[in-house]
Amino acid sequence: MELMTSYERKGMEKGIKQGKQEGKIEGKIEGKQDSICTFLEARFGSSADSVQKQFVQSII
Repeated sequence: MELMTSYERKGMEKGIKQGKQEGKIEGKIEGKQDSICTFLEARFGSSADSVQKQFVQSII
């Protein structure tokens, strides 16, 4: 079992917090992408598949 200094522990906590924030942001982006793709499909039907693929690729 390794011992941790208070600086290491604070650094680890900061890294975990930052990772959680990044995960939330990525989740929000994916949710909005899904909403837009659902809207495109509802608006244009199955012909929107190519538009959806272009949309998702343009964001990445």
